[in-house]
Amino acid sequence: MRFILILLLTLSSISFSATPLFESTYKTCLIKSNQLNTPNDRDTEKLNCFNKFKKFLSLNSCTSLAGVLEYTQNKDKQLFSCIDLNRMNVNSCIDLSNKMIYAENNDALRWTCIQNL
Repeated sequence: MRFILILLLTLSSISFSATPLFESTYKTCLIKSNQLNTPNDRDTEKLNCFNKFKKFLSLNSCTSLAGVLEYTQNKDKQLFSCIDLNRMNVNSCIDLSNKMIYAENNDALRWTCIQNL
C-alpha cells in the first residue's frame, strides 16, 4: 500500500513538472510554423502543433491559438474544439461562442453549450 502511494505521488510530480516542457515545445512548434509559405500551410501546421500537445495545454492556449490563425474558418473551428478540450461552465462556453466569426458557428456553439449542461 505504501509503495502504491509513493508510486502515485512520483507519477503525478513527473507529469506536473513535464507540463512546462511541453508548453515550451508547443511554442517552438508554433514559431516554426510561421516559416511556411502559404497561410493554409501555416494554419495547418499550427493546428497540428496544438493537436500534438493539447492534453498538456490550458483552455487559454486553445482559445489564444484561434487568434493567430489566418483563415476565419480555422479560427471558428479551433474555438469550437476548445469546448471539447475542457468542459466549462455554461457562461464561459457562451463567452467563447461570442468570439465566433460566423453567425451559424456562433449559434451551433451556443446549442452545444446548452446541450452540455
